[in-house]
Amino acid sequence: RTGAWKVRVKASEPSIDRRITVTIPEAADGPAHRVRIKLPSTRISGQVVREAGDPVTSATVVAVPEGEGPTSAITTERGKFEFLGLPPGSIGLVASGANEESSDWRSIDLVQGLQGPAVRLVLRRGQVVRGRVVSPDGMPVPGARIQWASLGEPVFLSNAQATDHLGR
Repeated sequence: RTGAWKVRVKASEPSIDRRITVTIPEAADGPAHRVRIKLPSTRISGQVVREAGDPVTSATVVAVPEGEGPTSAITTERGKFEFLGLPPGSIGLVASGANEESSDWRSIDLVQGLQGPAVRLVLRRGQVVRGRVVSPDGMPVPGARIQWASLGEPVFLSNAQATDHLGR
């Protein structure tokens, strides 16, 4: 069918996971259409480490191209990650590990045909915040969904928790 299609391009080697829009024009010579998807020749690579400098295995690194949805990669045993074929422009990066560890949000500019700078994302232990949700009359509110994110981070990177029977 003609029109715009959302297409996911995913490969394990090289590591590619892109969601793009492809437009199928109306063909004058019949119903068959041939589409060629050419990804940008861009590359971002780096390493995820803890504050002490040791590499983090199996950390999740999320890349968010400006105006697009997120894509992710898992680090190797040496904490290495790589993204290929992302669109040129501003790319946001953040990493997370076990035990509420996460890196600061990092933004880099990616240029077509060039490799982006080597990125080092440092995981830091998160802070614990405790509280209680109560109604105007002071009664606990069980099942309230609390969501939070650092300022400047996209909402989809936020954390969420539901309150227990005591509103905690």
